[in-house]
Parts: sequence; structure tokens; C-alpha cells
Amino acid sequence: PQTPALPVEEAHETAPAVPKPASALRGFGLMLAAPFIGLAFVVAFPFVGLAMLAWMGLSAASAKYAWVRRFGRFAGNVTLFFAAPFIGLAYAVAFPFVGLGMLGWQGYRALRDKGKRG
Repeated sequence: PQTPALPVEEAHETAPAVPKPASALRGFGLMLAAPFIGLAFVVAFPFVGLAMLAWMGLSAASAKYAWVRRFGRFAGNVTLFFAAPFIGLAYAVAFPFVGLGMLGWQGYRALRDKGKRG
């Protein structure tokens, strides 16, 4: 059995939408950035592989030897001890900007809600 032919109105497809200038610029930008993104992946692969190899080795060693777990915990605590001042500094620098952003957001919401009420 043959399928019935479509009426003329349904047989014609609509023309594809013309891309907006912003999406065309975005596509052009992605086209220019793609080689650099690929290069970043290629450069990172050996380091990621070595990190995974070290992680698997340490996981296997920590399952077998208790001293590896204790040393890992000690090394983590020492690292956090030395990183704490820099983390605190980052918080102290970021808090004013976060506060201003929250204040601006609350002000925007108040103005928006006031406009809805009348």
C-alpha cells in the first residue's frame, strides 16, 4: 500500500531561521577558541593521567598500610594549616563585593515588587 500524498501546503518546508547576529558572533568566537581549548586538553592530559595514577596507587596503598592513611591525614592538615591565611584573605577581600551584590539584588527585588503592586 502506498502512503497518501501530502497536500501542497504541508509538502513545503519552512525556510530555516536566519541566525541572529549574537549567535553568529558566538559561533565565530567558538570557532576561534576551539584550537586553544583543544590545546589545553592536550597539554593537561599527561598531568591528569599522572594524577590518576598517583591517586590509584595511594588508594591501594592506604587500603593495605595504615601508616599511609595517617600520613595522608597529617599532610592534609598541614596543607590546610598553611592555606588558611590565604583562604581567610580571599574571604575578607570578597565579602564587601558579595555584600554589595546582595544589597543591590534586594534593592532590585524591592523596586520590582513595588512596580507590581501599583
